Amino acid sequence: MSTIGTRLKHIRIQKGLSQSETARRLGVADKTVKNYENGFRSPTLEYVRQAAKEFDADLLWIIGEGNEEESQYDRYVNLFSAFIKARESYIVFEKRNVGWSNASKEERKAIREGGKALNEQGGVGSMSAALRCFFPEEPGRTLRAGDELNHLWNGIGNWRT
Repeated sequence: MSTIGTRLKHIRIQKGLSQSETARRLGVADKTVKNYENGFRSPTLEYVRQAAKEFDADLLWIIGEGNEEESQYDRYVNLFSAFIKARESYIVFEKRNVGWSNASKEERKAIREGGKALNEQGGVGSMSAALRCFFPEEPGRTLRAGDELNHLWNGIGNWRT
């Protein structure tokens, strides 16, 4: 059975870090990391949170509530799917060349749903990143998309005009 300590050790090894380097990054003594990983002591909640954040690990997986590979894979698939949905709905809207104020109700709904999906997967940062990736070879087109989506995504998460 996998313990929190063995999961923390797994993460450390995946990152190619020594116990000493891990201790330095997390602000604890080398012996603390060793004791946690070997099950001699239970890590504090703060230590586990800090380790998850520092090493970009799934907190639920560390505490035994999830599957690390599955959750990371699912996150990437969901984020990519949301990106495709947002981009495709914007391209349909763009082809009509009517501007956001004259977009049909269906177009507005499809574009907002794409933005909401991006926000659910990665917050406003994923919305901004997706927008920059819509048309990487065409800066002018990206700028126009940004102007349109700024209006159509207004109020989703922290997205504001």
